[in-house]
Amino acid sequence: MKSTRFNFGRALLTLCAIFFVSFSFISCQQETETKTEYVSDYVYEYVIVNPYTDSEDYGTLNSNSWVSNYGDAYTFNNASVTYDDGGYGYGWTGKVAGIYGNYIYFKYVTVGSGLDSSLVGKYNAINFKNLTSSSVSMGTASNYTNKRKAYTDTLEEAVKEFTLANGYWTYWGEYTVNNQ
Repeated sequence: MKSTRFNFGRALLTLCAIFFVSFSFISCQQETETKTEYVSDYVYEYVIVNPYTDSEDYGTLNSNSWVSNYGDAYTFNNASVTYDDGGYGYGWTGKVAGIYGNYIYFKYVTVGSGLDSSLVGKYNAINFKNLTSSSVSMGTASNYTNKRKAYTDTLEEAVKEFTLANGYWTYWGEYTVNNQ
């Protein structure tokens, strides 16, 4: 009888040890998977996986023209955005390609005479902040120092490149809604 109890006890102890070790591995794997999720990668995938559609609403900016005291203006109409520089030849029109947070990514459709025509078909981004129903601070990613890109070839590259962290925005123009 003693050997049966001993065998049963040893089998139970072995089973518990196997269960404990298996549970430890499963727990570690789940914790590691959770820790390897990066917010920036999620944001990046969100913009790429869910590009702009004509039915998407991007708030107060949409269907409004925003003008600065200097005479330049951004106009948003559903799937397009137009920048009018006030007649200096640096204006452009773009097709909205993706939106995330305060970034609007677009593909150049037309460019003014002061810009290189090779920009057509390339991507850039607008960043905005302090949006109210009547005013906003915004600007297009720019290459003032020639150390940064003036455009990218794909939306994927634009999402990675045109960020505040990469230094593309140090100045935002102040715009008010044009009620005309």
